[in-house]
Amino acid sequence: MNLSFSDGWQVGRILVLLGHLSLFAFAIYLLFDKHHFLNADWHIHAQFHVLWTALMMSILGASGMFVVLHRWQTGTTRSIFRWIPVFVWASYLIGQLIMALLPSEEPLFQARDLVGGIGYSDLLIVVMLILSYLGVLLDTQTDKGPHFHFTNFSSF
Repeated sequence: MNLSFSDGWQVGRILVLLGHLSLFAFAIYLLFDKHHFLNADWHIHAQFHVLWTALMMSILGASGMFVVLHRWQTGTTRSIFRWIPVFVWASYLIGQLIMALLPSEEPLFQARDLVGGIGYSDLLIVVMLILSYLGVLLDTQTDKGPHFHFTNFSSF
């Protein structure tokens, strides 16, 4: 597929695509990283949650990439799919914050990989959240059709 700007490829669309690609890549990481699904010391219930999360993220990422690459017409589908990476990464970071605030004798496994108090994977997710949100803002500016705005509750 040609990624030239003359064919309708704007920076916002590329950033939204990158957000969906990050969901798919993170799902693969969850499945094959020894700290997660392949960790034999983890309880089977915890492994199930990792597997379920990875499958959900890979399906969202793959379907999002398909929509961005092949079905990026103005409309509700475009409006919803541009927000998916933002919501997924925001919910992940909120979950991490809640877990960090809970009293526990065992810190999160990312705590040993710190950069200024933030784990490497969390730092990458913050960057992806910012880029995904920037993609939403830029793509909304280039999408001149009807929008479904999450801040406009009169459309419900």
